[in-house]
Amino acid sequence: MFRFLLLLLVLAGVAGYFTKPTEAQHRQAADATLQQIQEQAASNLDLGAILQTGVAQISQDGTYTDYYVASHYAISVNDRPIAECWGAFGQVRCMPKIGAAAEAASAT
Repeated sequence: MFRFLLLLLVLAGVAGYFTKPTEAQHRQAADATLQQIQEQAASNLDLGAILQTGVAQISQDGTYTDYYVASHYAISVNDRPIAECWGAFGQVRCMPKIGAAAEAASAT
């Protein structure tokens, strides 16, 4: 039983390593999240969020971190987090960190 669980763990690690999302995939998902934040900020007339997401979209400056079987991508403007993305097994999930979009994401 222990060997079987160890084998499954090793197989999951190998699969995670070879299916880890690339930085380009993270950027694409982050751009979609920034667009969503900007649309929600515009509908709520949140000028601060509109400006921050605009700067983030123009600068295209994010931090990609490779954890061998998973990956992380974070976008910040002036050391304030805007969006954070985690990826594993070919999937990327981004979470907004500012404005109404962040409140909606934390509520679900």
